[in-house]
Amino acid sequence: MPFLIFATAVFCIIAVDIKERSVWRYDLVNSVVFLTIGIFSGYHVQKQKITSLIANKELRNEQAKYREALGHGAKYFFSADLTDDIVREPVTLNKDGFFEDFLPPGITYPTGYDRLSYYWAEGDRPEPVMDELSSRYNLLSSYEKGESMVEIEARVPSNDTYIKKTVLMTRNHETGHVLASVFVSDITSQRRKEMDLRRSLEKAKTEAEEANRAKTVFLANMSHDIRTPLNGIIGMTGIAEESVNDPDKVRDCLGKIRVSSDHLLSLANELLDINKIESGKDPIVNKVVYMRGFSKKCMDILHGYAVNRDLKLITDIQPLENEYAVTDENHLREILLNVLSNAVKYTPNGGSITLKARNEPREDGKTTDIIYVISDTGIGMNENFVPHIFESFSQESSGARSTYKGVGLGMSIVKKYTDMMGGTIDIESKKNAGTTVTLRFPLQMATAEQIEQFKKENSSRPGTDVAGLNILVAEDNDFNREIAHEFLENMGIAVIEACDGQEALDIFRNSAPFEFDCILMDIMMPEMDGLEATKQIRALSREDAGTVPIIAMTANSFDEDIQKCIEAGMNGHIPKPVEPERMKSIISQKVTKRS
Repeated sequence: MPFLIFATAVFCIIAVDIKERSVWRYDLVNSVVFLTIGIFSGYHVQKQKITSLIANKELRNEQAKYREALGHGAKYFFSADLTDDIVREPVTLNKDGFFEDFLPPGITYPTGYDRLSYYWAEGDRPEPVMDELSSRYNLLSSYEKGESMVEIEARVPSNDTYIKKTVLMTRNHETGHVLASVFVSDITSQRRKEMDLRRSLEKAKTEAEEANRAKTVFLANMSHDIRTPLNGIIGMTGIAEESVNDPDKVRDCLGKIRVSSDHLLSLANELLDINKIESGKDPIVNKVVYMRGFSKKCMDILHGYAVNRDLKLITDIQPLENEYAVTDENHLREILLNVLSNAVKYTPNGGSITLKARNEPREDGKTTDIIYVISDTGIGMNENFVPHIFESFSQESSGARSTYKGVGLGMSIVKKYTDMMGGTIDIESKKNAGTTVTLRFPLQMATAEQIEQFKKENSSRPGTDVAGLNILVAEDNDFNREIAHEFLENMGIAVIEACDGQEALDIFRNSAPFEFDCILMDIMMPEMDGLEATKQIRALSREDAGTVPIIAMTANSFDEDIQKCIEAGMNGHIPKPVEPERMKSIISQKVTKRS
C-alpha cells in the first residue's frame, strides 16, 4: 500500500509539469489525486478495524480460558446479552466434567436473562439476596462502574448448602452491547471448611483466653499457697531466735516450722505431679505388685495421717484370690493416698473414715477389677460442686485454703491418674454429712513365672549397720552439705566433703582403695556435674572404681532423671528434701560393710 501511494504522487507531479495542459490531462490528474486520498483513508479505516478485531479476539481468548476454567467447576452456566435482555442458547450442565444442554421446564429460547436467572430447581432456591444482587439491572450498573466480574454467595436454606454465582461481563465493540457469562457453583465444601477453620480459630482463641485466665488464677493461688507456709517458717524462726533461753518455746516453734515445711513440700510435690502428667513425662509403668503388702502399707499411712486426731478408722480389705497383680503401684498408691488424706483432712474430730476393698474377677480368668470405697463423715460438699472437684485449684469455699491447708490439686491428680490407668472414679457427697469415693481399676493377674521372678528380685537381705561407714559427700550448696553432714554424723558415719564433681573425682582418685564405703553425689554442680563425675570414677583403673556404691542425692526426682543416674553408673537415688530415715535406709541397702 505505501508503494502505491508513492507512485501515484509521482505521477501527479509529472503530469502537472507537462507543458501541454489539455483538459483531459487535467481531469486525469484530478482523478488520480482523489483516488490516492480514497485509498489512503480506506487503509487507515481498515487498519483500525483489524487492530480492534485482534484486540477483541485476544480479549475473547482470555475470557474463554477463564470461562472454561469456571465451567469445569460450575454446576451449570449460560451466556446472555444483558443490553438486549436475551439468552439465545440453552443452559450447559456440568455432570462430572461432561457437558450437556439443559432446557429448564417452562422456558423456551430465546428468553430473558432475569427469567432464566431466577429459575431454580426444586429445593435449590437460595436466599433472596442471590437474585437481587445478580439481577440484570444491578449487573449493568456494576459494569458501568468498571466491574467486569461480579460474585455473589448465598445459602440454600432447604438443604443447608451454599452456592456461588459468578458473572463475567464484557462489551461487544461492534454493537456496544454488554455480554455476560454466568456460572453457578456449589461451594458447600469450601464454605464448610472455612466455617470449620473459623470455629477452630474461635475455639483456639477461647482456649487461649481460658489458659490465660487459668494462669492468672494459678499465679494468684501459688502466691498465696507458697507465702502462707513461708510466713510460718520465717515467723517461727524469728520467734525461736528471740526465745533461745526458753527451750519449750523454741521446741514449739520448731514443731510449727516442721508443719509449715511439710505443707510447702506437699505443694511442691503436687505441682511436680501435675507438670509430669501434662508434659507426658509420667507414663504408666506396670509391674508385679504384692497386693496384700500394698494394702497394708496404705492402711499404715492412713493411721499415720490420723495421728493426734480423734477419728475412728475402719478397714475392710477383702484378699485377692491371686495376691499378685500387674499394675502401676506408684500411681495406684498416689490415688489412694490423695483420697485418704482428703478424708482425714475434711473430717472433724469425733468422725469416722472407712476404707473398703473388694475384687470382682472377670470371666477371662486373667483379669480382676479391684474396687476401693473410701467414705467419711466429714464436712461433705454441695451436690452442684461435685462435678467441679476434679478441676485444678477448685475448692468449694475460698476459706478451705486457710482452714484445711489445701490447694485444690489433689483430686485433679487423682482423676488424671485414674484415667491413665483405665479406671473410674465416682463421688457422692452431701453437705455436712460426708463423702464417699468409689474407685475401680482393672488389674491383670500375675502369671506363675512373673510371681517367681518378683520374689527373686525382692528377697531382701538384712540392712547394713551404717555406723562406722566412711562416706564421701559431693554437694555444692553449703546449707545442703551441712545438713547431709549432720544427718550422717548423727548416724555414726564419718564424712568427707567435696564442693563439686571435680573435687569429688580428685578426692576419690587420690584415696586408698576401698577407703570410701559409699559416695553421695549431687547432680547439678559447677565445674563438673554429678553424672560426669560418676562416669569418670567408674572409668578409673582401680579395683574399687566399679564397685563403690554411688547414690544420687538430688532435687531432680523425675523418672527420666533417675534413669539418667542409673545409666551414668549410680546405684540409688535419695530425693531432696532429704529425710534422715530414708537416707539411712537407702545407704543400708546399697552398702556392704567390709569385714
